[in-house]
Formats: sequence, structure tokens, C-alpha cells
Amino acid sequence: LYDFAKLAESSDWVTYKGKVFAYSFQHPKALTPLTFPNDKSDAVTFKVNELPPEQSLLLTVETISSRDKNLTGKQEVFVKGYWKYFSGLKGLKKIESITNEKGMKGFKANYIVKSNNAVTSDYYFFEVKGEDDILIHIGDIFPAEGKTVLNRIVNSLEYLK
Repeated sequence: LYDFAKLAESSDWVTYKGKVFAYSFQHPKALTPLTFPNDKSDAVTFKVNELPPEQSLLLTVETISSRDKNLTGKQEVFVKGYWKYFSGLKGLKKIESITNEKGMKGFKANYIVKSNNAVTSDYYFFEVKGEDDILIHIGDIFPAEGKTVLNRIVNSLEYLK
């Protein structure tokens, strides 16, 4: 589909801004953002793998209380238990605290797949200062050779009030 090494090194990156929430991130101009009308999670993705776009979301804004009202303000607990909301997952493999290059803090997590005990690719969850009911979730939709593009996107994420 793409030469990810070239895309990662390219200076031809542009800014994508959320339609509902005030997040933004940089992405290669060659990748066209795909969005979903009337989507409350402000999801966006790129067609970089074989899955239909709606099954391969790059970024969504998770509203914690829509999954469990008791976890509002408990972002780390929410991330640790995120697997419970998906029938194909059976547990948390690991979680670590992270900070991207824009200073956003959050967590990187991997979960265990129920059917074969495989470990998922990286799930990133970023906290938004002053907003204890949302997390910006970035999923690794890229093939292995696209990891450097994903890392650059993750590090460019910011949230503007």
C-alpha cells in the first residue's frame, strides 16, 4: 500500500484536527483521513491495512462514563480493564506510563487475545488535563513496517483547550 519508511522520513506532514474534540496530530499528507459522520467518539483512521476502516480505527475519544460511570477520574483503572469491553480479549498483558513529545501523559497497554493467547499491538491512551471523563485512544493499525509512522503520529498528538 505505502512505502512507510519514506513516509516516516518525509517532511510533507499535515495537521489533522478533531471535529468534535480539540485534539490534533500530524500525519503524512499521502494518507487521507477517513472519518465517520455523526460519530460522538470523533474517530479517524487511515486505510493502511486489509480491514474495513470501521474495524481499524486509528484514534477515538473514549468517554469513560459511557462504559462505566464509576471509573470517571480513574483513567489508569479504566485502561487496565479496557479489555473487558471486548469479547475477543481476556486480560491485560502489560501497562506502562508514557509521555509523548508534546507533554501529553497517558498509558501504553497490551491485552491478551482470548482465542489464541496472542498479545495485541500497542494501545495508547492519553489523558486530557481538566477532563477526567475522556481519554484519547490511539490504536496501532499499521503493519510492522509502519511503526515509525505511528510513533511520529503518537508523538505529535496534542489537545488544545
